Amino acid sequence: MIPQKTQKGRRVIGLDDDIINPKRFILMTLLFTLRQMTEAELSKASRIQWGSLSTHLKRLEDKGYVERKKVITTKGPRTVVKITEKGYTKYLEEVRKLKEIIRLTESREGHNEWESN
Repeated sequence: MIPQKTQKGRRVIGLDDDIINPKRFILMTLLFTLRQMTEAELSKASRIQWGSLSTHLKRLEDKGYVERKKVITTKGPRTVVKITEKGYTKYLEEVRKLKEIIRLTESREGHNEWESN
């Protein structure tokens, strides 16, 4: 987890770097939306190569955010990746934090600059 800090008396929103990493955020977004996918589907949809995919899924699995299960399909053995309840809840929390960061950023500087042009 990225630590929370104080800047001029204001609390900075801490983000979970296990989810907020760009590749893991893509994986979590896909799984949040579809609930489960095979590793092959995740690799194709995210454009993450197999080695990197395995590393990122392992980290998410170690945190309890996803679970992997070997299954037999008509196309042969596959590994299905499913978002856990903990992962679903944590993803929602991180999205809420990101929305708050955007809201705070826009309210401080963004709108004034755009309105004056």
